[in-house]
Amino acid sequence: MTQLSPYFVRNSLERLNPHLTAGYRRLLHELVGCLDDEGRARVADVHQALFPAAKAVGSANAQLNRLQSEVNAAAEKQRIPLAIRITADKKLGAQGRWLWFEGSVEAPAPAHTGELNAVPPGQLLSDQRGMPLDPPVVVLLTFNAHETAAVLKHFSPGASPRSETREGITYNLLGEHGGMRVVHRVSKQGEGEAQNAANDAVRAWQPQAIIAVGIAFGVNPLKQKIGDVLISENIRAYELGRVNADGGFTLRSDKPPASVALYQRFLHLDQCRRATESACLYWPEVRFGTLLSGNKLVDNVDYRQGLQKHEAEAIGGEMEAVGIHFAAFRHRVDWLIVKGICDWADGSKHTSSKDRDQALAADHAALVVKAALDLGPLYDGTPPGGGRTDRRPPRLPGSGLMGLDDLERIPEGRRFADARGAPASLRKEREEELAADPAHGVEVLPYLRAWVEQPDAPPLFALLGEYGMGKTITCQQLVRQLEASRRDDPTRPIPLYFDLRHVTGLDKRVPDLRETLEECMRRGWRDDGGQPDFSLKSLHDWIAHGAVLVIDGLDEVLVKLRAADGQVFTNNLLKLLADAQARRPGGPPLKLLISCRTQYFRSLREQQNHFTGQERGEYRAERYRALVLLPLTEEQVLRYLASALPEMDLARLLDTVRSVHNLEELTQRPYTLHLVGEFLPDIERERAAGRLVHGVTLYRRLARRWLERDSGKHHIQVDHKMRLAAHLAAHLWARGQRTIAIDQLENWFHAWLDNEPELGRRYRNLHPEQLEEDLRTATFLTRIDNGPGSAFRFAHSSLQEFFLANYLLDALRRDDPSAWAMQVPSRETLDFLGQLFAEATDPALLATLQRWRRDERRDVCELLLAYALRARRQGWPVPLLHGIRLAGLNLRGVGFGEAPAKTADAANADLPALDLEAADLSGADLREVCFESVRLAGANLSRARLERAVFIGCLLDRADFAAATLTGTIFRHCAVADTCWRDSSFYRTQFHFCTPPEAVPVMPGNGLRHASPLVTLPLPIHWPMHRPKVGATIVSLAACLDVVHCCAFSPDGARVLSAGDKGDLRLWDAASAEPLATLRGHLGRVLSCAFSPDGTQLLSAGADGTLRLWDTVSGEALLTLAAHQGSVYCCAFSPDGLHLLSGGGDGFLRLWDAANGDAVLTLLASLNQVKSCTFSPDGTLFLSGDVGGRLMLWNVQSRKAKKSLLRTWSIHSDSYYESVYNVHSVQCSVFSPDGTRLLAAGCEGCLRFWDTTSGNEIFSWQLCGFTVRCCAFSPDGSRLLVGGAFGFVALCDIDITNKKVTISHLISRPGSLFDVYCCAFSPDGNRLLWARADGTLCLQNATNGEAELTLGAAHKREMFCCVFSLDSTRLLSAGKDRKIWLWNAASGELLTILRGHEKTLMSCVFSPDGTRLLMAGSDGSLRLWDAASGEALVTLRGYQGGVSSCAFSLDGARLLFVGNDGSVRLWDAASGEALATLRGCKGRVLSCAFSPDGVRLLSERSDGSVWLWDAVSREALVMLRGHAGWVNSCAFSPDGARLLSAGDDGSLRLWDAASGETLATLRGHEGRVRSCAFSPDGTRLLSAGDDGSLRLWDAASGELLRVHALLPDDSYAVWETREPRIVAAGGDAWRWLGWQVRDDDGQPTLLPLEAFAALPAAPAGKAQRRSG
Repeated sequence: MTQLSPYFVRNSLERLNPHLTAGYRRLLHELVGCLDDEGRARVADVHQALFPAAKAVGSANAQLNRLQSEVNAAAEKQRIPLAIRITADKKLGAQGRWLWFEGSVEAPAPAHTGELNAVPPGQLLSDQRGMPLDPPVVVLLTFNAHETAAVLKHFSPGASPRSETREGITYNLLGEHGGMRVVHRVSKQGEGEAQNAANDAVRAWQPQAIIAVGIAFGVNPLKQKIGDVLISENIRAYELGRVNADGGFTLRSDKPPASVALYQRFLHLDQCRRATESACLYWPEVRFGTLLSGNKLVDNVDYRQGLQKHEAEAIGGEMEAVGIHFAAFRHRVDWLIVKGICDWADGSKHTSSKDRDQALAADHAALVVKAALDLGPLYDGTPPGGGRTDRRPPRLPGSGLMGLDDLERIPEGRRFADARGAPASLRKEREEELAADPAHGVEVLPYLRAWVEQPDAPPLFALLGEYGMGKTITCQQLVRQLEASRRDDPTRPIPLYFDLRHVTGLDKRVPDLRETLEECMRRGWRDDGGQPDFSLKSLHDWIAHGAVLVIDGLDEVLVKLRAADGQVFTNNLLKLLADAQARRPGGPPLKLLISCRTQYFRSLREQQNHFTGQERGEYRAERYRALVLLPLTEEQVLRYLASALPEMDLARLLDTVRSVHNLEELTQRPYTLHLVGEFLPDIERERAAGRLVHGVTLYRRLARRWLERDSGKHHIQVDHKMRLAAHLAAHLWARGQRTIAIDQLENWFHAWLDNEPELGRRYRNLHPEQLEEDLRTATFLTRIDNGPGSAFRFAHSSLQEFFLANYLLDALRRDDPSAWAMQVPSRETLDFLGQLFAEATDPALLATLQRWRRDERRDVCELLLAYALRARRQGWPVPLLHGIRLAGLNLRGVGFGEAPAKTADAANADLPALDLEAADLSGADLREVCFESVRLAGANLSRARLERAVFIGCLLDRADFAAATLTGTIFRHCAVADTCWRDSSFYRTQFHFCTPPEAVPVMPGNGLRHASPLVTLPLPIHWPMHRPKVGATIVSLAACLDVVHCCAFSPDGARVLSAGDKGDLRLWDAASAEPLATLRGHLGRVLSCAFSPDGTQLLSAGADGTLRLWDTVSGEALLTLAAHQGSVYCCAFSPDGLHLLSGGGDGFLRLWDAANGDAVLTLLASLNQVKSCTFSPDGTLFLSGDVGGRLMLWNVQSRKAKKSLLRTWSIHSDSYYESVYNVHSVQCSVFSPDGTRLLAAGCEGCLRFWDTTSGNEIFSWQLCGFTVRCCAFSPDGSRLLVGGAFGFVALCDIDITNKKVTISHLISRPGSLFDVYCCAFSPDGNRLLWARADGTLCLQNATNGEAELTLGAAHKREMFCCVFSLDSTRLLSAGKDRKIWLWNAASGELLTILRGHEKTLMSCVFSPDGTRLLMAGSDGSLRLWDAASGEALVTLRGYQGGVSSCAFSLDGARLLFVGNDGSVRLWDAASGEALATLRGCKGRVLSCAFSPDGVRLLSERSDGSVWLWDAVSREALVMLRGHAGWVNSCAFSPDGARLLSAGDDGSLRLWDAASGETLATLRGHEGRVRSCAFSPDGTRLLSAGDDGSLRLWDAASGELLRVHALLPDDSYAVWETREPRIVAAGGDAWRWLGWQVRDDDGQPTLLPLEAFAALPAAPAGKAQRRSG
């Protein structure tokens, strides 16, 4: 290897950077900047540039050596020829030693000069002349040595700049930066000197801009810090003023603004850097605002505060800005002040850190200026304008100027003034209301006007709807109607409309409120020549008179932002309410309507959390009204068609709509109805001819009709326009854009014509302006803004997708695979492409595509694969994939061979297996991929990552799995003859019924590595557990949805422990994600858990007030310790495992003997809840923190608080502690691994470090602006894992020397729906574990932050009700999936599923004769079904609120039901007449039942009580208590002697009806039990719960007899528990269940569900899917 120049160093680092952390990338960036032209740098210069905070040369050398070691090791690992070299002789010192890079340099290929080669030698001109154009000049002014050094460092690194003297003044020539020539002048300090220096520079260089770079004082040390960069939005001279008669002083200077071009450039730069994770790691805090300026050197805090009183908006101050402004204003030159904070003007300018602080401040200022200039030229040669346009008072805008173009294009007769919507709620507990029932909608516009007019209505309104439902038209109609109302009554609010489609630049930053609204006004509103003031100030003026802001199209912005940035954007909009209230307390109220697509959000819960900020902020659900737009009714569709097509017969039109596949659904959306109305006559003719009409056919006709309508205006032919649109769609997609600036569009257009010779010849005689006008006015583009910054986009995103599909098809016709080298397009684009294939019926196109599968370009093959998989799913023509090249692609989670969707094409019903034979998948990322019925014979999967992948029914003969990672991989019913497994790594790998059996790699050897025994089916005869052992149980492999409060690694890192709301502890395999064991015993939430140091025991603390010690082998509870009053929030093992520590809601810390459970000592640690506790590594100290912000360090031997950590606050005089220390609310606290440091974090996002010996605070660091809920040190103590609110997780580096914490990997950005409550490092420090509140645990690589595993991501359905038929032959269950499941009670066979309910089913019951079913729903309705035919007989309505439970009387004559209003109601079953209403208690009534004799009624309330009523006197007879939490269901035994109840605490309780005594408590459900019932003979009990299971119990013994489990993907299984065996199964039950057994060492292990017997065959019509 040879020494590299800086150019080749940068090239090599581009290859290496993806394999380095952000911190190392930053250091290398700085290091390359130090290299001279030969590629060398003095070690002393490197020390200064990379490690300025190092206190000694030795420390800097150590850090440099670490950088060298890490970079060289990474390069060697990645086989990149690159290494850092340093002069070996250390005696030379830092000044005498050099650093350089070595590597290999590939000789470039000779340049291709085709045009030059074509010119004969005699015709070459070598003396052609040209005139150089000088780039614009920017002058930088500095005023002290630190400022000058910083500018030279960043603009001329590693070399002294050239200098030039003009008019006796020397300037540094810093070269060209961003297309501008940068000149530097050193000036003396002060206003006058700065003005002279600026005047001299203007005369000498005629610059376009002058920028002052340097240092300033800050004004707020609480919010600012040394090194923050201040940029002048304007300046305020503080010495020009008037001394008043009373001695007071009044400033008389104005506030001249800095130049707009410069200010906007720096503002844009800062927002882009903040949005880039890697850049923001070393980017300083930049603050924009008013700078104070004067000749005084301010160093007195009283004087500074006096200045702040005169200028409250000041961000800092300095001495030169006024002079620079005067000079720049005189010469009409742009100017800006950029200075870093070096002190606080408080009398501390001459501290020991003065030079360091000034150097840091100047360095940050120069860094920002350099980055801003590097963005590119600021000027195009036109001198910048000066001065400031005077603002006129804002005129009141009218709707005619607000850009209501969408509304104006629709004729009056075709507007849906009677559009309907469903009122909805953003409350999480009422999420079912968002599943709108079309029969109960309201008219949208009257509903919106009523909201506006009601003074006590909530201030916010969410108008929701799917794509094309008319949200924009509704918003614009509302604005028009409100404006008309205001004309009649000027006191009504001003309607203001903002279209968020006009917000641009979202790929670079998140715009703030001012940018968003001003851009919407500037681009969307019209200029009528009256000098409109499109500013936020004008908007506030209008709001002050009372206003309604209609903000349309929130999803247009959110779809372009990450989740966290989208939340920030929405929060910025909502700030309008607070701003309006703050500006005019008690003034006219502001109301805000926001429209958004519902399908932007993945779930209703995510939608609710986005608008309400997870109910954490001030904009909670009660401050919203919401409305979901409903599809058009048939009457509305017919009315529109009658208006649009008056000449056609309506009945015939409706028949035509219904005859075309999916067309009727399309007409329910206003936008697509408009399209369909245009083409119905053509569709009718196609249908009459027997031809199938695809969606792509409609789009093509739309496009051609669009162009043909204006054919007289065209210069470019229609076919050529179609081709142009296709290429433009591809151009935008390749660049990730939806819009394109007009100048870019026109440049692209002319370049495109140049590349199309045929078109270039045809149109070369036309003037360019004619072509450009044709491009703008007669294509599919629409202009989205006004003025010089105009931009264009496709009129609708689906048009861009349609034309992109055409571009891809045209590339096939041209046989140009390079055109497919792009990012995979959207699914809609792929669907359009499939329809185009189906339309074309040209086998040659498919043959061409199949030939491309061996293309060298990975992007081509990836797109080909994406299309093929989508085409199989949707039933479009599928190319052959045999031998496709997919090596190295990231295909994680892709589904290969998914079942096709149901289509009208019967030919697609049974597709052949997906053929990937001989495919190259080597090195591909195939984690969590599912291969179903895929032919992979001879495929190359060597080195592939196949963790947790599943192969079902695949042909794998001769496939190569050499060196593949097969952790947790399942092979089921696969052919594996001659398959190569050499060097593959196996861990918990399973082979189910693979053939031939002898080909399964059971035994290690011959290059096979088995980290654990392979699991093979059928089990070998010699297997020690060929039959189930005693204690073998069937367990779910799909974790229940649960809030996870705590998690921990085992000491060896092989297992993970988690626990949460449902009271269970779950033990997982950390590599394969398999659940190993579930430990039950807590009666409520588990709030803390831990492994013992030797890994043999577990400790848990719960909300039930107990501390429990468990055996990890047997799963038995060894100790249950109950001394705390209330919840136990934290627990820990001592390092030797001999003691336990717990802290609780009673404020006590308790130390326990781990052997016998004796209390060793009890300490009153706080008057608040103790939320965290931990031992020091040596066990001599322990630490506690409470919700009041107090952190206590205790000595185990003396039982005293050892040292105060912050200010002392004495609250107790007992002898066992001395003082208490107040910080912000402590959420977590932890010792460093060596025990020398303490860390505490809490609600304000601040990390605080203490020395455990002295008790002194080492330093504090503001990491974020929200709550930190958990933190963990790495084993070596150098890194910190932090988790907190909004899903925030970060891996940080701790620099104790420089007292700072830097984020090396932002694992999870804030913006999630769920907080992170717990986190941990693995014992070896290589992996991270953290858990979200949604029940998901994540394992990630601690080196690169890459996600490795997700545990507990599969959710089960919740069942709310279950019941026996009276003859005991059938079971009925229903719940949140809105389906009614009917089962055979003897065999467990699923008989049928009834569908039809729109809302969650809360209760179900058979009539006494078994012929009818009664169902109660959350919408307040009851439905009666025929049990034999499944026909819905009648629907009963009238109940206000949801119905919780219902029941038949024994004679079937009466109905009983209860609900949310607390009443119990009795009805006549024949007439529907209300007979009685029983009231006696507040709150919801959740369940009800008749006694067998009909004279008593049973009801259960949400407070956990059970009530027995007399049906005749209507009096309450007795109240029973015992459940912890809500009681959801109750039942009488057939003889009326016993009562059964089911509750949120996961238990069933059997009661004596006479005495109220508890007879038995039955546990087994995971989570809430929603429903319960007796069998007709009273011998058995039935229950159903949130875990998706029905459970059958013996009523006498309480033994669990049978479990019916509803599993994901409509799978199910039924098993006996007395002698465990599966009695019925369907779907993919084998994937979701397994046998938990104990191996010979007693450790829990899992076996597949079919380990001991084959699954029973599914009933006819319900065959198991994907079972092989």
